[in-house]
Amino acid sequence: MQGNNHLRSNKNAAAKFASEHPGDANALLMSANPVTAGLPCAANPRLTYQQAAQQIIQRATNGPFRITQIAQDTSAQLLNKGMNPAGFQKNMLWTDPDKLTGSWRDLFDWIPGGNPIIKPTAHLTLDQQNHLRRIHEGALKEFIDVVFASGRRSMESLLLALPTSDTISFPAPTNLVQEVANGVIALLGVRKRLSTHGPFSINLVPGYIAGYINAVVQISRQQPNVPAPATLQNDVLNYLSSTRCLNINDYFLDVSQLCLQIGGQSPFECTQCRRRFLHSSEVSATIAGRR
Repeated sequence: MQGNNHLRSNKNAAAKFASEHPGDANALLMSANPVTAGLPCAANPRLTYQQAAQQIIQRATNGPFRITQIAQDTSAQLLNKGMNPAGFQKNMLWTDPDKLTGSWRDLFDWIPGGNPIIKPTAHLTLDQQNHLRRIHEGALKEFIDVVFASGRRSMESLLLALPTSDTISFPAPTNLVQEVANGVIALLGVRKRLSTHGPFSINLVPGYIAGYINAVVQISRQQPNVPAPATLQNDVLNYLSSTRCLNINDYFLDVSQLCLQIGGQSPFECTQCRRRFLHSSEVSATIAGRR
């Protein structure tokens, strides 16, 4: 009996994964077939299905986890509890927020004992489709606000997860470049230089980024092979641009390319502001001084 329950649970989990992440599910399926395992992956032609499956399994085991996928999973759990994942602002609750008509609940099919399902596009008016888009965008923005909350309320300060780049698809050339890149992500995130928040355009490297990288070099100068500030800045910004995390023209983060790394090294606590970080002590102390 317990075996049957376990098998049923596994089947339900597999069906849920396939419905929520069809691209990943397809890659895993194609990799299991010797005939198709070596073919280019439809979602990422740079990889074969076998290579893509290996990355999916590695990510599922150790991270980093894509922020958009975590946000989608969080939204699904809130919907299962009957909650609007984008919050309770009028434009999230109502299709016509001025007239307070068109409940957000009308956008879903509510199945007794099952998960809510978005109604087919053909069954939604144009206004309802726009309302659904607002909910998707609003839910992601709410999640990002939690990730980059100010002070000691951020995910990193709570020691839950570190915002980072996709280190599986885009490994950094050195550990220092990766750690400083994570610091740049933190500094831009807390200032809401994010694609979800409509950042204003700037065409120069923000002074707080240049100052931060210069300070890291000064603090780390006792270590071997630390590059000059200008070189490190160029390496870090080029790396973040190559990962598509950073829009190098306007210096904001593309949220769809960010990841979260769970846990990691021992946390560092700044003795002045009492914030906690999942970076090295040198990089963390520099970030604390720049926030």
